[in-house]
Order: sequence, then C-alpha cells, then structure tokens
Amino acid sequence: MQETYIEQILNELTLEEKIGMIHGAGLFRTEGVERLSIPPLYMSDGPMGVRAEFADNEWRNVGTTEDYVTYLPCNSAIASTWNRALAKKAGEVLGEEARGRGKDVILARASTSSGVRSVAGILNI
Repeated sequence: MQETYIEQILNELTLEEKIGMIHGAGLFRTEGVERLSIPPLYMSDGPMGVRAEFADNEWRNVGTTEDYVTYLPCNSAIASTWNRALAKKAGEVLGEEARGRGKDVILARASTSSGVRSVAGILNI
C-alpha cells in the first residue's frame, strides 16, 4: 500500500519539482511541493550542536542576540567514553534543540569502523 502511494506521488511530480526537492533552495533548505502537500526539508549542520540560524542565501548569521545553542562533544569523544547513558543524553539534547528550531535533518559525517568517512552520514531526527 505505502509503495503504491509513493509511486503515485513520484508520477505526479514534475522534473522541476523533483530537482527542487533534492537541490538546495536556500542555505540548509530544500524546496517543497505545495500542490502535493510536500513540505520543504530544513536541515542543520552537525553533529556537535544545532547551528545558529543563517540568512536564507548568505553565510551570514541572522544575528539575534538571544540565539543560543548547546555545543556538544564530537561523536568520537562521546563514543570513547563507552558511556551509553551519556551518548543517549547528548542525542536527546541534539534532538530537542533541532526540533525546537524546526529542523528535520541534522547533517553529520559518519565513519566506518576503519575510520573511513561514509556518504551515509546523515542523522535523521
């Protein structure tokens, strides 16, 4: 049932709409498709904290004085503690702040066990 729905949506999307959904429409934002009720995706760079807000098309902080974020230790530092409760707490803080800022995805690097970076480095929240 779900696959049929997905195929139907894909067939209804124009090429321009598909490109808009995978191409940046602004800093850390994709285009949505309003006519099909598909919202844009809002992302933040990570994983050591949710990035402060930028102007839509400039690498310029919007500059609000009350715009604070929590900076967390990097994932390899947390992992080196072998402390699962600490890792869980860091993930909870990151998720709460991302949701509070309206973010759908936190972008992050992922590494394989050999330390090689992986393209699968996106953390969905």
